[in-house]
Amino acid sequence: MKVGSVPYQTFEDWFLGERGRVVVVDESLVSEFRREGWVKLPRLIGDEQLARLREIYEIEEQNGSNTLSGEAGEDGVKESFAYQTHPDMAKMWDNRIDLRLRWPELQEVVRLYSKVALAFIGCSEVLVFWDKTFTKPPLTEGTRQSVWHQDLPYNPIDRRGFLSVWIAVEDVSEEMGAMRFVPRSHRLGPLGRLDLVGRDHGWEELLRLDDLEIVGQPVTQPLAAGEATVHDGLTLHGAGENRSEKPRRGWTIIYIPSDTRWTGGPHPHAENNIPGMELGDTWDAPRFRVAEQ
Repeated sequence: MKVGSVPYQTFEDWFLGERGRVVVVDESLVSEFRREGWVKLPRLIGDEQLARLREIYEIEEQNGSNTLSGEAGEDGVKESFAYQTHPDMAKMWDNRIDLRLRWPELQEVVRLYSKVALAFIGCSEVLVFWDKTFTKPPLTEGTRQSVWHQDLPYNPIDRRGFLSVWIAVEDVSEEMGAMRFVPRSHRLGPLGRLDLVGRDHGWEELLRLDDLEIVGQPVTQPLAAGEATVHDGLTLHGAGENRSEKPRRGWTIIYIPSDTRWTGGPHPHAENNIPGMELGDTWDAPRFRVAEQ
């Protein structure tokens, strides 16, 4: 078996560099992530896994399951956090939620990136808060840019450690609306919930004058298929319009520390998927645990 072009026996062997194997995520990359609030990862998934992810992506798009842009189905689409807070957001993307729960073969990829999350967050155990596809149609189909925002303020959790892995299902160029980040903006703390579907706001508008002494200039990060970025839940990020002629496809996996607690805000995992969950409970329920091999 291979991950990219690197032979391995198990993900653990390859990732941890045991028995003389390549260490892909080392201390310097962890330090860069904690300093900058985001980082581009080397490609970690293999050709067969990438091909299967594309197949699953296409099946999900064809059957319209669990989409934010369609009618509410058995998974309660219109009760989702995104739909409750910003109904117009459904017009911007064509998304599918929690693929890993419908496609067990994706759990292997989830396990792999959970090791990255453990190293970057610096905790002993992580949960998968959710995963979701992000399909941004071409500009000719009415898509817009993803405005600058932080992720953490939109999620009902009580602590830092919210970490997003964004995997390119196909090559993503700057023209297609590649992810963009404001380095070191995670050091500013929560900036509040911003208007995600109104007029675009320049990233500087969100900051105080002295904040500009902390952060760096925005960086746009194109990706080859199978590559990924990781960003902190407090890192300002967004994406441009898709000016190409084909959709931009990505898959996001969100990890949180296992001791993270629910603050009571609206979220499908709290209201629909964990009966009896109460304010202050942790999210350590079976659906959020990283599946064992």
